[in-house]
Amino acid sequence: MFPGRPREFSTSPPAAIFPTSADRPMNPNNDKRAVAEVFSPEHRLQTFGNGIDIPPSSIRGGLKETAVSVVQEKLGLKEGEVIYTSGYSSDVADYAYLAQAHDNILFINAVANLAMKDGKLVTFGSSFVKTASSHPTIPVETAVSAAERMTRASYNGSPTKIEYLALSNGTVALVHVIQVQNDEAGVWLEVHVDAHTGEVHSAVDFVA
Repeated sequence: MFPGRPREFSTSPPAAIFPTSADRPMNPNNDKRAVAEVFSPEHRLQTFGNGIDIPPSSIRGGLKETAVSVVQEKLGLKEGEVIYTSGYSSDVADYAYLAQAHDNILFINAVANLAMKDGKLVTFGSSFVKTASSHPTIPVETAVSAAERMTRASYNGSPTKIEYLALSNGTVALVHVIQVQNDEAGVWLEVHVDAHTGEVHSAVDFVA
């Protein structure tokens, strides 16, 4: 357990996910502004002044191992539910950035970050969310067709992925992650198609 009373800040941005209809193209006029953007769940940031002691059980061999252990301890998560994505050490502190996972499936937009110094936790932030079923019921071929129909672009052959997407209503969707392109229109998108309903939830514009 971590002692101390932190200062907490909410860094949640406005919801940026726009509902779409399965019968209406997301981008009928190849207008990039029509693309649904990825929602970012509320990010709670805690600061601990000069820092609070990290439990000895959470101090591991290096930055990666210690950071994962700290997040697991803080949020009550199990092994495999926290993935280290990057980090670095400086004269000021050690910094780590992590992502949430469930059943070895990474979340697109649920992340954590922390800073440590001299065996103490200085800051801790997280937008982790509750999980959902990890077994898709919509085949990827159907998801590709939905992505192409909604964007009027074509699947570019990049490997598809199964990931989680936190939604603005507080729920979590298992999604097929599919890249589509329309070179003539200058469109290159990563589209997130619900792996249970086939709904297109959002997309990331690689060109904008």
